Amino acid sequence: MRTNPLFSVKTAEVRQWFYDVPVFGPYELFFHDMPNMADGAAMKSARRVFAASAALAEEIRPYRRDVISAWCPSLVEAQPREPITVLSFGMAHKIRTDLYETLKAKLDDTGEPYVVYVSAALHEGTTFSDASQSFEMLRKLFGMNFVFLGTLSDEAMVDRLRTCTYVAAFFEKGLRENNTSVMAAIDAGATVLTNWDDQTPGIFLHLTTDIREEPLPHIARRNWLREYYSWDKLVELIRG
Repeated sequence: MRTNPLFSVKTAEVRQWFYDVPVFGPYELFFHDMPNMADGAAMKSARRVFAASAALAEEIRPYRRDVISAWCPSLVEAQPREPITVLSFGMAHKIRTDLYETLKAKLDDTGEPYVVYVSAALHEGTTFSDASQSFEMLRKLFGMNFVFLGTLSDEAMVDRLRTCTYVAAFFEKGLRENNTSVMAAIDAGATVLTNWDDQTPGIFLHLTTDIREEPLPHIARRNWLREYYSWDKLVELIRG
């Protein structure tokens, strides 16, 4: 397979003669700014010309109609990604395992690491053993990504509400205005994943997300740029 050298240049930092005299043999150019000799021999003789942005490509296009718009990926090594954290709390005997299955499918679809934390309280006359089957199902469902927190104090709960990515609050029928766990989560500024029905108050349709009907809300820290402006995709563009 024949290859050509690719010269990645910023014209403000390179001697002018480079643009007057073409390099010996087939070559390609990748510009990071507008060439100061855009009509020079080097530009005309290049096998292909790339621009580091779409705006720059439009500047170069009068001199090379076939200029290819590209991008510049990060030059620093990415740090390990922080996991998505999902906090769920409520009554131990009211766990909707079917909706946790939906939650898992959507978390898996993100391709991101995640942890699901569950804290549970007890109504008078009930015990954790009453919900043991549900907890075991969650452990089996999420594996090492599941952490049972026991019963958190109010202070500990508020602290976690401030730092988690999502709060999961699933109900037998649908979200109601007397669901204090959701009220607390919204007050703390958390992003709430829940389930609605016909009797869910309209205001909650704007303040929460129905896990069954909608995609997960955007995660600000997710590095979605990798999907568009990665090194792999840049290499693919150049090779193509």
